[in-house]
Order: sequence, then structure tokens, then C-alpha cells
Amino acid sequence: MDKGSDMAKNIWFVCFLCALLLIVACTDDDGLTPGPAPSLSLSGPDLLGLVDGRTLEYLRTDTIVTWIPDYRMQEDTGTEFISIVGSGSDWIIRNDTVPLLNLKVSDPFILHNGYWRKVGESDALVYFPVPAIAVDRSATQDEPWSGFIPAYTSDSGSMSYVFYYGYFGFHFTKSYSGTEQIFVPAFGGNAFRHDVKLFRDQGDTDPVATVVEHYAPGIGLVRQELRAEGLVRVLSLRAYH
Repeated sequence: MDKGSDMAKNIWFVCFLCALLLIVACTDDDGLTPGPAPSLSLSGPDLLGLVDGRTLEYLRTDTIVTWIPDYRMQEDTGTEFISIVGSGSDWIIRNDTVPLLNLKVSDPFILHNGYWRKVGESDALVYFPVPAIAVDRSATQDEPWSGFIPAYTSDSGSMSYVFYYGYFGFHFTKSYSGTEQIFVPAFGGNAFRHDVKLFRDQGDTDPVATVVEHYAPGIGLVRQELRAEGLVRVLSLRAYH
């Protein structure tokens, strides 16, 4: 038997084993190799991806559970388009081409200070009496913040009006919860997690819904998951430009 050949095979086997162990060591608990760390820029405009002309396409998945007259689970999917226009401190978030949210960058916050709606044939901006905090500009704060976004229409206050990060008709608390790995069609890697609780009335202690949002700096919202009684709604970023 050729001892030199056997030694070469053993060396190759040891190298292969070391490479395999290195891959395992660099893989997280769920078997996914960690993506790059998020940008160090934690400013609100960067987290929200406030870029003039930006368009984001989301896959919306609704899982609806009913118990009366018997247990049923239905799933509905659709596509949502968000577009962003503005500059400096003034920004508009559109549902496709329809103006929806009005934002004001005001250190140290981004304020959701109004919404847009049709009045006749024109788009009109309805200002809030007191600007509501949409997203805090510092993702490193330890304390949650809160606000109230007035009803969009007379029948607001339903989960269908929790859109993007507009919590129409709800009081909310919001907190930064660190970074997590998120994998959606248009993004893979670490993203900043924010946890939101929605309440019908100020002073309530039991939320009617919870929302988990993940933001990637320079892109914006990459995933949102809303959970309410009988409903789970997920927005997953499918494309952006």
C-alpha cells in the first residue's frame, strides 16, 4: 500500500472536516448563515427608507380564523404598493399612487402629522390636532413611546386600516427590540425590530392587536406582522426600487 497516498487522503479528509466545522460554527441556531449587520445609521429617514421616488412592493397574506358556526381558516393574498415622495422634512407615503400618510421630520422624531383623503376630485390633507409619533429617529432608545392616530374615516378602528405604519383609529405604544434576521423575497439579513401594541382607548391595558415591524436602513419596512383576534396579516417586501 502507498503510505504517501494514504497520508494525502488523510490530509484532504482533515481539511474537509475543518471546513465543514467552520461552516457549522458560522451558522445560527436555525441553520441560516447570518447576513450582514445593518447600517450604523439609525436616523428615522434612513430606517423608513425616505427616498424621493421610492416604490416598494409587498406580498400581503391574511390568515382569517372564524369559530361560528364552526371552525374555519381562510387565507387571502394580494399585492400592496407603497410609493414615497418628498424631500427635507416633508414626506408623503402613497398607497400605490393615492396619497395616504403625511410625515414631518422633526428632530428627534418623525411625526405622522396628517393623512390624505379625496374631497371631490382633489386630494386634501387633514392635519391632526396633535402630531402623532410615527417612528422615533433613534432606534437605540430603551423606553417605548406612544401616540394616537385619529380615524381615517368614520368606520376606522378596524384592522383593515392598520396599513404600513399608519395605525388609524388606535392609540399605540411602540418600542425598539433589537435586531433580528429577516428573510423575505427582496431582503435577507439583520433588520431592526419594533414591537407595537394597539389600544381602542387611552388607558387600556389589554391591546386589541400587536404588530411586529422590521426595518432595514436605506430600504424601509421589510416585514410587518399584525395579530388580532381571528386575523394574522403579514406584509413581506417583494421588490423595491
